Amino acid sequence: MMPTALGNTRKIQRMSQAVYQQEQIAEAIGKSASSIGRELARNCDGRNGAYTAALAGLKIAQRRKEKPRAVRFTAPMLAYVDQLLRRK
Repeated sequence: MMPTALGNTRKIQRMSQAVYQQEQIAEAIGKSASSIGRELARNCDGRNGAYTAALAGLKIAQRRKEKPRAVRFTAPMLAYVDQLLRRK
């Protein structure tokens, strides 16, 4: 699921606590059932299995923070590539 909007995480939380099926939750927010399953598995509490919007938001933010950043094509890299290309 693309970064889940806060409103969607709250809706997922309410519906999962009310024991709705993943298909019903998916239909309510316009996502696929498999996306809901991944969201619930990825962002539930590891201790008790409960899904909360607050915890989901924290986990999403943490994953974004830990995600490796793209490496910029720096001048030394450009010079190296240029040198390699000129050899041929």
